[in-house]
Amino acid sequence: MPREAIVDLPCRVKHELGEGDLRAGSRGLVNLLRAGEVVEQIRSRPRQDGKPVDSVVVKMPHLTATGIEELSSTVGELESHIDSLEPLIPLCTNCPANALRRPFGCVGGLPEPIPRAVETYALERIAAGVGGALLLQTLADRSIDGSVARDFRVNGKFEALPGPSRKLPANAYGKLTLTADELFEPLLIANGTLEPWMSLNVLLWFGGVTLDERLPQSIDDVLLLTRLDPAERPKRTRCH
Repeated sequence: MPREAIVDLPCRVKHELGEGDLRAGSRGLVNLLRAGEVVEQIRSRPRQDGKPVDSVVVKMPHLTATGIEELSSTVGELESHIDSLEPLIPLCTNCPANALRRPFGCVGGLPEPIPRAVETYALERIAAGVGGALLLQTLADRSIDGSVARDFRVNGKFEALPGPSRKLPANAYGKLTLTADELFEPLLIANGTLEPWMSLNVLLWFGGVTLDERLPQSIDDVLLLTRLDPAERPKRTRCH
């Protein structure tokens, strides 16, 4: 089961699924997409017991307003719920939250266990200059030592054991190496939400956003990013 994330902007899809409650709609969307993946996996496997696939009982984690509950449903029941997504697909066209450019592309997931190659790629992408400095500042401010990510690793959420690391260039924090555990810990989003300012912070760590066709070079550039008028953002910035 992938670790899911959602670009949680208000939209017609969430409004329809939640009957006017956008938060309920977000949870419903994640639950239905998760159910769709499970049903697809079950139907792709040959059965030896001769029972109809529709009657197969599935236990699934279900997002609720208070947390996660495990619910049991048959494949047929799940598919009847999943069908409610079909008429909503056109609403995703040109949606600014559709990061994956597909129906319901505001929801994505990183399959677990997270491959070593993904961790190595992320470490190699850490930007020099202000982006890397903002990452090290975040680690220092939040006293992040990688222990939370190591717990995930021991429980099989990461492929590599131990995780990779990389040497750092000289920096004001005197930090010689960065481990994947330290890098991924703030990305695990223990509180469930990545605030917009933190989303920008993460993009800067990885050199993922440019201002006027160049990577931000200073804190003044970063402050300018946060103060751009919404009409100016698509003209002066680009996400990579």
